[in-house]
Amino acid sequence: MVAPIVHSDAEGDFVVASGVRRQLRHITLPAGWWYDLNVGEWVEGGRTIRYAAGMSEVPIFVREGAIVPWYNGTIKNAETPMNDFELHVFLREAGTRSTTTLYLDDQKTRKYLAGDYNTAVIAVAAEGSEARVEISETGPRKAGTVALDRVVFYGAPFLKTVVTGKESRKKSRKLKSGQRRWVGKSLEVSVG
Repeated sequence: MVAPIVHSDAEGDFVVASGVRRQLRHITLPAGWWYDLNVGEWVEGGRTIRYAAGMSEVPIFVREGAIVPWYNGTIKNAETPMNDFELHVFLREAGTRSTTTLYLDDQKTRKYLAGDYNTAVIAVAAEGSEARVEISETGPRKAGTVALDRVVFYGAPFLKTVVTGKESRKKSRKLKSGQRRWVGKSLEVSVG
């Protein structure tokens, strides 16, 4: 959810924090938990919050359980390598389960309009200190075009390992500390 500042620096309420002028605005978050990509913290929703944003910041919140396929490069249809995507996962606590669906076509034609595409259901389950990631791909095209080798977890310091793949080809990796940038801010993440 994006909540941009819609008035100029000269208008509206503001505060000065550490010598930086920050505009104030009210943001109503739907029920649930939301990850603030400017601060790197969880915010409880179901209420209106008063938010102070710097001039170079855009308030962006991601719902708990969201799974965002991320490609940090120029997307050029057929030239975009599907195995260079990262899977960004937003988990607040153990016991969380979430899914998302990717639609995969040949990246060259409009055959997808006639149903020539696969669906890849990505499921993430966090149990204790382990996260399991599974991809189930179905459809008329050759399966296996999605291989998400990098999984990035936000707001989940309790996770220590990530397990990817199905039982026959399972890979277990320890998560390492890392950083990812969103709208000019570096956030601490766990990468596996």
